Amino acid sequence: MRINRCRSVSPIVSSIIMLLIALSISSIIYITLYTQVVSSINAMKQELLETKIKLMQFLDIGLAVINATNKTLYLIVATGQNNVELITIYVNNTYIGYDLDLTIPPNTLYVIRVDLSSIESQLTLSEGAIAYIKVIYEGGECYAFAEVVT
Repeated sequence: MRINRCRSVSPIVSSIIMLLIALSISSIIYITLYTQVVSSINAMKQELLETKIKLMQFLDIGLAVINATNKTLYLIVATGQNNVELITIYVNNTYIGYDLDLTIPPNTLYVIRVDLSSIESQLTLSEGAIAYIKVIYEGGECYAFAEVVT
């Protein structure tokens, strides 16, 4: 009679195989998490830099006058050390009806001319009246009072 002797893997070899499997799984998990964390950190750094640049924008209104004859707002503004991205203007808390999308270069005095005919019905443009002006730009907001002249 013949006896079949099945040979199996030794306990040492099976332990080594299990250890290699565990190491490879943990390496895959580590590499995946590491790349996700690094990409998240880089995205946060980029967003922080963009926010810092926006906050470094500075705009100040030197003079604001509304011409009642041609329904135009004239603003003389001064900028700081960075470009300023103007978004829009409000007159007496009324949206002017369109966005400016204007970039003003750094360290300059700049004259902004805004047509107010689209919101004329909502404004009192009598001579001597005072209007509240709010300029919104990427770095924040600035305010001034404008006198209506003819």
